[in-house]
Amino acid sequence: MNMSIKDKLKSKIENKYNYKRSEWELKAEGYLKDENKLKKLIKKAVLKAEENKKGPIGKLFNNILLLISLIKDYIKGEYRDIPYGSLIMMIAGILYFVTPIDIIPDFILSLGFIDDAVVLGLILKQLDADLEKYVKWKNN
Repeated sequence: MNMSIKDKLKSKIENKYNYKRSEWELKAEGYLKDENKLKKLIKKAVLKAEENKKGPIGKLFNNILLLISLIKDYIKGEYRDIPYGSLIMMIAGILYFVTPIDIIPDFILSLGFIDDAVVLGLILKQLDADLEKYVKWKNN
């Protein structure tokens, strides 16, 4: 399997500095290994996004749906042109989004989604090239 430059670099850093993988990455891998669990996560994310599309995460709504679409196509085996690390990052972001207990709990009105928006925004920025490639594939 060919590793992307990003994945090779990450592997070198992990080996050199004995990098401990984050709790979110480990959870995301668990979801990736269990298709039923991943499908349930996606359903929760779609529901939460739909419920809040006019609220604080409104600007991120289409991007959240894009992440979900990519993950669904990956599960179905229709789209596999994505580095493993990017896929894990996407799933970790979706996990963070649906988890009610995060830095600022979602029940705190208008503030509760700020951390979700920041985390998802950072992930989307890092995955920009992967998402552009997916959109081109999806449109063809």
